[in-house]
Amino acid sequence: MAQIDDGRGAHEADDLAREANRLRLVPETRKALDLDRDVRAWPLSWEQDRHVEYFYRSKSLLTRDRDLPRVLDALRSLGALPADQAGAAVTGGGAGDALIAGISRLDVQVRDSQHTPDVLDDLDRRLGVGVATHEHAFIITPNTLCPATEPEPVITAQQAEDPAAVRAALWPAIGDASAGTDVRVSVVDTGLIDGASAWAPWIQGVEPDTRADIEDPDRITAGFADPYAGHGTFVSGVIRCLAPGAHVVVEREIEVSGFARESSLIKQIHDALSRSPDIISMSAGGYTRANVPSLAFQALWEERLSQLGGVAFVAAAGNDGRTAPFWPAAFGWCIGVGSMSRDGQRRSWFSNHGAWVDVYAPGEEIVNAYARLRYRTVDGNVRDTSAGIVKWSGTSFATPIVSGLIAARMSRTGENAQRAGEALLAAARSQFRPGVGPRLFP
Repeated sequence: MAQIDDGRGAHEADDLAREANRLRLVPETRKALDLDRDVRAWPLSWEQDRHVEYFYRSKSLLTRDRDLPRVLDALRSLGALPADQAGAAVTGGGAGDALIAGISRLDVQVRDSQHTPDVLDDLDRRLGVGVATHEHAFIITPNTLCPATEPEPVITAQQAEDPAAVRAALWPAIGDASAGTDVRVSVVDTGLIDGASAWAPWIQGVEPDTRADIEDPDRITAGFADPYAGHGTFVSGVIRCLAPGAHVVVEREIEVSGFARESSLIKQIHDALSRSPDIISMSAGGYTRANVPSLAFQALWEERLSQLGGVAFVAAAGNDGRTAPFWPAAFGWCIGVGSMSRDGQRRSWFSNHGAWVDVYAPGEEIVNAYARLRYRTVDGNVRDTSAGIVKWSGTSFATPIVSGLIAARMSRTGENAQRAGEALLAAARSQFRPGVGPRLFP
């Protein structure tokens, strides 16, 4: 008699994976914070609690340009403006760092007994919640658990010399060569590893935006791949498997620490829009103070994206297994992507979820291109990932599946990215599964 699978094995495996990630949280977060000394985790007790509400840039605030005069007045009265800005006028310079139209960044002075969130508490009481916000730091470290696992080898370096073995290992597999033809995709990530197409030929033609967008995968670990090295290359490779004909350009905005500030992200995306991408794919994001929508990304939408009809913005939903909104994926104008198992029968244990997540795509054990370096895990074990092909899990990798599907549909139907995305979301809703949600398959 055939054995009945009651699902207990899968649940036990999920529980073990959750515990492994819980143990990763503190050392990986501490390493990231050590690499970027301007970034802070909140609350102060995050190490003891093993929980981070959000990350932010210390002594830095964002506000809309229309609110800048009253924010400056309030900061002056609080004694929270740096001495060199205390007398600055709103116009003529010195009143803040203009990011894009509609929003500016301000330096603030924080008393020894306070932290930047305390300044925001004071501003909330005077001006209302959300008039000024943190300059949040978005991240691909395990506090957003994106990626949800560390890269694992799937073939040996010797096997990687056989193109057939490499192609057989890929998941999703390489599709129709014409899929995605004449579609432009911008990937905002860690950059592109130079020469990766030598062992991952499906990436041939994927380009860094500039020389500055080329990633060095071994900047801090002396002979081993850095913690998030290859992330942008892997994401680009997934898109290219589903849409081999797409023109993919990689923007390096996420640094070796895994952090990217709201201010630099929106400026990078604003610049990328000048190159007329059809799809922007971003496998990073973050939580915000009091769950207030990201001010920087909302300004980007209002001032630029909303005026460019037809562009699709696709973003990862995050990997904490939480329902709290994760930005920018939670915006209504963004396609927020959660993760499910390859067969779509269950939502991934790590995937964030809720009404704000638009669609779920496979995000477990995705196989694609990586750096040709070994990898040292958080607990010190060495994995031989030098074949340059690994499996990796996270909403980071469900996201390029959706981006690739949109690109493939565009070349097939002639629709723009926005309409192709809407059509795919309608198809996903028709494949709704209780306990998962709307589903798309490669």
